[in-house]
Formats: sequence, structure tokens, C-alpha cells
Amino acid sequence: MLRRVAFTLLGLAAASCRAQPHAAPAPPDASTATRMTTPPDLPLVHLVQPARALGPTPPPLVVLLHGLGADEHDLFALAPHLDPRAVYVSVRAPVRWPPGYAWWRSDETPAGRVPDLEQARAARATVRALLDAASRAYGADRARTYLVGFSQGAMLAAAFALESPHEVAGVALLSGKLLPDALAHRAADADLRGLAVYAQHGTRDPVLPIADGRALRDALARTPVDLVWHEWPMAHEITRPSLDALSGWLRERLSAPR
Repeated sequence: MLRRVAFTLLGLAAASCRAQPHAAPAPPDASTATRMTTPPDLPLVHLVQPARALGPTPPPLVVLLHGLGADEHDLFALAPHLDPRAVYVSVRAPVRWPPGYAWWRSDETPAGRVPDLEQARAARATVRALLDAASRAYGADRARTYLVGFSQGAMLAAAFALESPHEVAGVALLSGKLLPDALAHRAADADLRGLAVYAQHGTRDPVLPIADGRALRDALARTPVDLVWHEWPMAHEITRPSLDALSGWLRERLSAPR
């Protein structure tokens, strides 16, 4: 699974996130980012970008979940390119996995990586506590909370949303797959109905093949979630077209009547 995503600006507007296993993460913009190492009542180290366009009501909350071997800096570079009305919180996973961190340990087997499902369940509980604490700490609207996960972070976001759809308004699953027990613990159709889910995958992904993404798509399509699916001619990465599509989906969701 992906070690790290390096975010690079190309000119003023173009951007891409490409798999760079040993590249240093792009530093956050010091003018808008705050690094929180031991904030009161928040269970994970994180970075926060406050809402850049304030309205008459509390801003939405978007939580960014990185992939295996990365850290809180990894997806934070996406925040300036997403809807300015939201607060963005990029969190560090709790399990050390050099050069970064992981949401759970995975053992290599001849059949592929086998996740530690007990740690994965603990990660879901940690995310639930984080969402409550972050919304209080940053004055965000808890009812408009979104998860954006990449790779292992997408696996976590998918499992969390399927199990606890009332906890989030929507999730974006970037280059991910389903945990083996995700469907066994999913909520009833009545609770999943209308949950906003955006999912995308690269047809050239060498880390999690496109078959994993399509299996995720097909499983979600058999539920009543509101699914948007995209395939892109890319590897285990986020390219400008895929970032634009994600940004558009989030903008549409945040503009929808409540």
C-alpha cells in the first residue's frame, strides 16, 4: 500500500499527487495551517486549516485520513484546493509504520497483506472520538462532517461510514478497497440510504489494482448509498483531473440544502 503521497504545484493552478515512497511531504502553508500536537480533548496529532470563507452558520468539518506509512502532512496539501467553507483536519494515524504511521498493522502473506482487524476496529473508535472532539474544538458543524481517505485511509473511511452512517454526511474514498469485515458490520439499508459516497481509483494502480476499486464500487452499488464513481488513467496517486472531480463533489455536497 502507498507509503506517501507527494503533492506538487505545477504553476498556479495545476497539481498532482503521485506515489513517492521516499519523498518528503510538502510542508503546509504556515499562513493558514496550525500544527496541533497535544490539543485538549483531541485523540490524535493533527494539522488544521480553518475555514477561509465564513458564513452565518458553523462551518462543515472535513477530516483527512492518510495512507500506510504517511503522516498528517501527506493529504494536508489538498486542503487549499478544496472548498474554502470547511475546516480541514488532517490527522496522524496511531500506529508507527516507518517512515510514517498506519491505522493498523498488516502482515505480508503469499495471498497479500492481511490487516489486523482488531486494530482496524480500534481505529474506527478513535475516528469517532476525533470527530466529536474536533467539531467542538474548531466550532464546526458536527452534522456536516466528511471523511476523505487515501489508500488505507480510504479503507478506514469506508468501514467507518458503512458501520456508522449517522456519524458522517459523506465520505470520499481515494484509491482504496474494502476491509474484509466491512460488509459484515455494515448498518441496515434504512440507515445507509442517501449517504453520500465519492470513490475513485486509477486504472494503472500497481499498489491496489483497479480490481480492488471496482470490487469496492460493486459492493457499494448493492447498498442504497448515493455513490459517485470515477476511474482515471493514473497510478496510486491523485492527479489534477481526479482532484478537480473530488473538489466538485465536495462543493456540491456543501452547497446542498440542509
